[in-house]
Amino acid sequence: MLDLPANVKIFMWRALKNILPTAENLWKRKSLKEPICQICKLQVESVSHALIECKAARKIWDLAPLTVQLSKDHNQDFFSAIQEMCSRSLKAEAELMVVYCWGIWSARNKFIFEGKKSDSRISAAKAESVLKAYQRVRKPGTFHVTKVRGVDQKRWKPPPKNVLKLNVDAAVNSKDQKTGLGAII
Repeated sequence: MLDLPANVKIFMWRALKNILPTAENLWKRKSLKEPICQICKLQVESVSHALIECKAARKIWDLAPLTVQLSKDHNQDFFSAIQEMCSRSLKAEAELMVVYCWGIWSARNKFIFEGKKSDSRISAAKAESVLKAYQRVRKPGTFHVTKVRGVDQKRWKPPPKNVLKLNVDAAVNSKDQKTGLGAII
């Protein structure tokens, strides 16, 4: 079983059950006039297209630090692609793959509902930071912490000379459905 935030698990369950509100599913329910992807405008937007095949999704997948990439084979359904990925990968890599799917879906929704095109690098970093933040909260003993007045805090170390250090953090406000990401070099 993958150790992921509840909202990401629910998203993936909906994707695997083919109940995400893709253009194809909305067209079948007669909510849209055509099932064409609103991002690439080239193909029917199925779950597999939205999360794997679309050119916007491929840009994000190209940045994923995965040993096995998801197939662009149109004959392979989304469930088979996820199942193959999980069976061939370590648990950590499968978790990363699932949060990348979630990040791709989030970027897609931002484009469709807000008209804002997301940078693929930011979408990839957001997905990775959500997973790392969740893991940090779930397994606090794996990170170096010190007690200061009864509060656990990380101890900062300056980087060696001629080396830059990148500190990142993310926050999720589930009530307002907002996410924040910050980085300091």
